Amino acid sequence: MLFFKPVLSQVSSNDPNVTTLQLSHKKLTDKLLVQLSDALQTNSTINEIWLTNNYISESGAGYFANALENNTTVTEVYLGGNKIGTKGALSVANLLQRNRVIREVGLED
Repeated sequence: MLFFKPVLSQVSSNDPNVTTLQLSHKKLTDKLLVQLSDALQTNSTINEIWLTNNYISESGAGYFANALENNTTVTEVYLGGNKIGTKGALSVANLLQRNRVIREVGLED
């Protein structure tokens, strides 16, 4: 995925010009989401993440939710149109109990 490496670099380096990640319809897999999730753990510039209509499973959603647990800048997350299932949705719900900064989550298909 040619688009992904520059995005990951921007997230990892806390690029102040990147506050929104628009990664919808990019065929993003759990493997790529793990890399992004790891970078988001130390990112302090991203506040909105769009991951709709990709190939994210319940385990990918769980990893992503755990990674955002201590993030203090992300306020909006959109995961609709993925195959996160009940377990993935519960992981996101649990995230909302632990992270009081996130105010909007989209899970609809």
